[in-house]
Amino acid sequence: KVLAGGQSSRQVLWQIVDVSAVLSGPEISKLVSSAIAGLDPKFEGMVRCIARHYPYLNCALTKGEQQQGSSDVLTPLVELWLLDDDTRDVRVAQLMERSDCEYFLFFGKNFARHLSNSRQEWLHKCLDKLRGQGGSTVEFFHYARRGPALRELAQLGIGNSGWRRSLRTAADEEVTNKVQMYLWHPDTQTQFLEKALHATDLCSLSLVTRAAWANAVAKVSSILDMYPREQSRRDAVDEWGWEVIQAAGAYNDIAVEVQRRFQELPAPAVVDVVDNQQVEALLTALGRSDDATKSLKLLGNYAGKVKQAKEAVTKMIKQVSPPQARELIRDVMLPKKAGVGWQVAGLKKISELQIPNPLELYRKAWNDGHCQRDIAGNVLAQVATASDLSPEDVKSFFDFFDLPDKEDLQAYVADFLLDQLMESKEWTLPFLPGVIAKLAVLPGVTNKAMSALRANTSHPTEVLKALTQVMQTARLAARSESSMKDGPDSQLFKDLRSLTSVSTVRSCLNDLTKMDLDGSDSAVLLAFFAEMLKSWENLEGEQPKEKRGQSESVTLLQSLLAIWSKLLRKGQVSTWAEAFVGIYQRLLVIGGPYSLSTLAAVVRDRVLSLGPQVQSDEYNQMLAVVGEFFSSFFSSGVLSLSAPPAAFGVDARFVANERDKLTHGTNILLRWAALLANGCLESETDALFALCPEKSEITLAETLVNAAVSMEKTLLSSGRRGPRTQRRSDAGWAHSGGILATDVVVGSQVSGVVTNSSKQYGVFLDFGCVKDGKLSVPEGDCKNYRVGDEVSNCIVNKVEVSGKTGSYFIELLLAPGGGGAKAGSAGVSGRAVARRAVRWLA
Repeated sequence: KVLAGGQSSRQVLWQIVDVSAVLSGPEISKLVSSAIAGLDPKFEGMVRCIARHYPYLNCALTKGEQQQGSSDVLTPLVELWLLDDDTRDVRVAQLMERSDCEYFLFFGKNFARHLSNSRQEWLHKCLDKLRGQGGSTVEFFHYARRGPALRELAQLGIGNSGWRRSLRTAADEEVTNKVQMYLWHPDTQTQFLEKALHATDLCSLSLVTRAAWANAVAKVSSILDMYPREQSRRDAVDEWGWEVIQAAGAYNDIAVEVQRRFQELPAPAVVDVVDNQQVEALLTALGRSDDATKSLKLLGNYAGKVKQAKEAVTKMIKQVSPPQARELIRDVMLPKKAGVGWQVAGLKKISELQIPNPLELYRKAWNDGHCQRDIAGNVLAQVATASDLSPEDVKSFFDFFDLPDKEDLQAYVADFLLDQLMESKEWTLPFLPGVIAKLAVLPGVTNKAMSALRANTSHPTEVLKALTQVMQTARLAARSESSMKDGPDSQLFKDLRSLTSVSTVRSCLNDLTKMDLDGSDSAVLLAFFAEMLKSWENLEGEQPKEKRGQSESVTLLQSLLAIWSKLLRKGQVSTWAEAFVGIYQRLLVIGGPYSLSTLAAVVRDRVLSLGPQVQSDEYNQMLAVVGEFFSSFFSSGVLSLSAPPAAFGVDARFVANERDKLTHGTNILLRWAALLANGCLESETDALFALCPEKSEITLAETLVNAAVSMEKTLLSSGRRGPRTQRRSDAGWAHSGGILATDVVVGSQVSGVVTNSSKQYGVFLDFGCVKDGKLSVPEGDCKNYRVGDEVSNCIVNKVEVSGKTGSYFIELLLAPGGGGAKAGSAGVSGRAVARRAVRWLA
């Protein structure tokens, strides 16, 4: 009755709160509804803002008239009335019929949560009626710390925890409610963005990007435009405490008094500082954005201004697809206005993220060479190390080093490019070595250009051409007497001259051994060798003839000849003789006997390395050419196998020279023997034995036998020689896919692979027939054949069929001069050579 009469006192309302907190039912609900109907939410909001500043007002409104109590009676009434899920929608609808319905958003959470999750049309209506902060009219909810803030509407979601993470405050305390704004209508989001998220406190900034359907990008952009910005009002942060303004007072109408005191309050505080902390919060929020591309484009515009924006884009760009990343790099990172640092970061991301069709992006940044030097260096480095670009499409980039107006930048750009190339052993662009050769004559980058060429393991022909060009230039610089004062040009001459030092040349040659020079052009390789040989010739030419052949010279010559030996190639044995003549004549001019001994060692090693790669016929041709070459040393008198005369009066220098010939002649003979010990035809060992001087037979035979035994052990331990026998498979000895025994033609020439070898049964070959053929060899030679050995030049001698079993027997004979196994296999094996040496010695 008191409520119905409209004369209810404050204490009656507080009693209703107490009763409804413990009782429920239709009568209680009706009682609470009547209590709410008699209250003005706008008045209650103003009371909440000023009551404790004025104790005489607060005690009239609090429960039990306590000065320190809470005057907010509307919040518990609304929360209790909307507590029941079944009746909440109907009761919220009743509140929405009120002209002041929008103010109920700030009293408890049930009303606001219901609108946010279930009734967006009502939420939009309320937001439309609310006044945003910053106008001429101040509302009670503008005082953020005197009740729920409007932005809390976005935090009233009911979804389970998932990708919508709980927000965190500045104190890193988790906000328990879930963000629901992503489900709102675009117009609702726009209203909320305008009226609720005007401040730059961390929570508001975290919510800005959740307005995905509103113009959140423009909002973020406006905030970043203000960076850095200090707080405009120093007292912007409200104190939680209450300062008593007036303890006692009189009034006739409490509503008028509350209105007067509310209008006396200072303007509500607004946080508008934009510092690093705010930027970090904003970037974190952008990282959660559904449209990562839009966020990245926005941040990219501020990368030059805001350091955190650059770092954020660099991390976030990995989350988008390569096509999207490509668009972002092109539109955000590579334009000239983005700044050098940002452009460089974009260029690095092209290769890191494997962006499709990168050439267009490189050209955009390149701008026909009219770009900053760091950009030029990065573009050339990226183009040079890319694996999916056509040489024809990118060759024009490197014309940069030929432009006269870029001379001041070329050394810097070259230095950057070379740093990248030195980290990459494989170059995809075949013209790069030629470009690097040009860079070698730029001041300050000579040594680095040389190191880059030496580190590369691809395009051997082009690298050899480039090295030849650089060394020719270095040799010219070494001959000139520079009278220039200290400066870039003077340093360039010093750097070039340093390339001709013995240690540098030897290091260069050693690096080249890691490259596949067998595939290089022979003429280019020979030209490079001729140029590098000048270092050895100059070194020896500076020494008296009797002091030549010192360790430094021998080591350098070994490195040089190791490169030259790559001219001796399989399949080109016919060219070896010409190569031998050329090197023989060149060495004799300066080197003398020791140089031929060094050459013999290199040739031996080269032939031995080629042996496993060729068939026996070609290997025998190699040995024949090498044998004739070695023999010519002695027939020409350059080397000797006879002791010098010891007669009285013979010139001492002559005797020393003859001893030198003998020493190196003996060395060559023994190296020749070590080569033949790997396996050869009998004619080769005959030529060797014919040259053996008296009293050296045992040494030569011992060398052959020991080398043959060592070679055989190496083959067995490495698994290159198979066992002599193998077990019969379940399918038997027949070979599927071979020709029938009835189709084998007697007298035909065949080759095969050993399948079994034993003294008891003999040697059997798979020569392409379904049935193995038995090779007719002396019983003692069976041990020379092992499973897997290749045997060529065999003749089919007979094909017989058994009258009892119907099985076929095929006999094979070795053709004259045949054997045809791989080098080191049956017929020309090291064992055979060792036996010849023993028989010859005997």
